[in-house]
Amino acid sequence: MLQTKILPEKPARILVGLSGGADSVALLLLLREAGYEVEAAHCNFQLRGAESERDEQFVVRLCEENGIPLHRVRFDTQQEAHRRGVSIEMAARDLRYAWFEALRKERGAAAIAVAHHQDDANETLLLNLVRGCGIHGLTGMPTVNGHVVRPLLGATRAEILCYLAERGQAYVTDSTNAETLYKRNLVRHELLPLLERLNPSIRETLTAMRQRMAETAALYDKALAVEEAALFRPQANGGDIAIAALLHSCAPQSILTHLLGRYGFTPAQSAMIFGQLDSRTGACFDSPTHWAAIHRGQLEVRKRWPRIAPTPLPCPGTWQDADRFLHIAQGPAGPLSAIPRQPHVACLDADRTNGPIYIRSVEAGDRFTPLGMKGSKLVSDFLTNTHCSVIDKRHALVVCDDSGILWLVGHRPDQRAACTAATQRWLTLIYNENSNLKT
Repeated sequence: MLQTKILPEKPARILVGLSGGADSVALLLLLREAGYEVEAAHCNFQLRGAESERDEQFVVRLCEENGIPLHRVRFDTQQEAHRRGVSIEMAARDLRYAWFEALRKERGAAAIAVAHHQDDANETLLLNLVRGCGIHGLTGMPTVNGHVVRPLLGATRAEILCYLAERGQAYVTDSTNAETLYKRNLVRHELLPLLERLNPSIRETLTAMRQRMAETAALYDKALAVEEAALFRPQANGGDIAIAALLHSCAPQSILTHLLGRYGFTPAQSAMIFGQLDSRTGACFDSPTHWAAIHRGQLEVRKRWPRIAPTPLPCPGTWQDADRFLHIAQGPAGPLSAIPRQPHVACLDADRTNGPIYIRSVEAGDRFTPLGMKGSKLVSDFLTNTHCSVIDKRHALVVCDDSGILWLVGHRPDQRAACTAATQRWLTLIYNENSNLKT
């Protein structure tokens, strides 16, 4: 019944998610019989009152009777769901797996085993199909997902119950499993019986379909990797998608959905972006974590940085915001030929600054006099003339003093504080978007 090929070598320690229901009880006992060192992990989500307490006490007795170490935790699941604005099911799932992973590390377990079986995987396929899914959604559930393994995916619910009956092993039943309020129960109790009227072998058909789709998905992933290598160029905190190459590919919208999905864009957002790929430069779209902007024949995807309010800079020292760093140093001036010429480095005359220096995001109306140019310019015009994308403009930072801008970060210093042959002290600023600060 166990799919042992996905399990670590014996005698590995395996953490087993144990609810007290038939599936998890069977999994715990099967793994122990197979020679693994098992430890049980039980979550009390405090959603079913006395029944939740009954389940926990059953699990305690089961582990005591079998000499199996047990770990327990209680969650205020309703409060967590309300705090995050998600469903109870989603909150419970996230709480469970986060705790499982923390416990796995603490206990040095090789894997976390959960008791999903063949019927669960078929129900997941149908749920994914109803919601609308891609090819991977039609594979049901993966047998291995990181450290999480599902050794019972090849077994049916009927086979699990038969195993427990032969052993005379008790288990608890969740009364909410009979309620069709939850979508999975609706599929289990109403949709699947209806499908069986159309196809009496629907469960076997769905299982075979999942297996075929798993192989198809593997081929799909291999083809995607080839297409991605041809049209996607990784960048710091994102990447660039060549629009012309994308549109000439065999499945442009699917490829775009795949690429943008890793940056938090939903399939619906990807479809909208795909429909606007012929838009002028400057069109910009956002996910919770990233921006995507059309710029000079490419779709640029970059991490969204928060706007920075005026923030004093240590001198000397390092300013940091998430993965953005600005290193500030001060020292005796050297020859002008020694001034670094990289755009992420600015060398200023420390004695020509006025008051403390600070960093902030660019604001509308900001002006400066770029080093080497005559007259002041709007920062926005300067960035446009240097072909910066709309994302670059949104991310732009300036270092200022009480008289105005000293440096448009990553571009040009202001003429006002430029170093000359008469400069006595250099103020050196080095910007980077990772921890490796270097000139």
